[in-house]
Amino acid sequence: MDNLFTTPDALLELQKMDHGGAGTWRRQVPPPFAAGGKGIGKVNWGKVPERGDCIGYVSQDGLTAHLWHDSRPLNILSTIHGPEVDREVNRRMRGVSGRSTYQAPRSAIDYNICMLATDKFDQMRGAYSVQKRAVKPWFPLYFWILDAAAVNAWCLHQKFWEQENPGMTFKDDNALKRSDFQLELVELLA
Repeated sequence: MDNLFTTPDALLELQKMDHGGAGTWRRQVPPPFAAGGKGIGKVNWGKVPERGDCIGYVSQDGLTAHLWHDSRPLNILSTIHGPEVDREVNRRMRGVSGRSTYQAPRSAIDYNICMLATDKFDQMRGAYSVQKRAVKPWFPLYFWILDAAAVNAWCLHQKFWEQENPGMTFKDDNALKRSDFQLELVELLA
């Protein structure tokens, strides 16, 4: 999940419904871990580790928190990963040729793999967004849902086109540009 939606309460609610979840979190001190909460000692989240270092904790509820330093400190909450730091990543360093290897928690690696799709979605949504300023607090959510539906319709159009034209990819023929698709979609919905 993106850091806009990741909270300890949301992940614990998902866990109650037998769904796992993981994502970055904006806050430096997660409430389940602060000041000895939920069965662990006082956590020093103020100390930022060096690059490649990781601090990990698990609450009694099964919520895992990692503070991992990649290019910058990254807070990760998860109900599907343990506290182990058993993976490695290769990163470039400024002023050093080649790549350096760093330890990383599995939650960070899984998050980076899944975020590629989220970043692409945000890029596609932002390219032809209908987002407008609004006084009503629910309007931005309405516009976001409308943008998401348009992106999903575009992705479905690409898949169906490739099924109808075997042996070709959508980008090869460039049958319909996204801007033209968006205009057609508006005309059909109007």
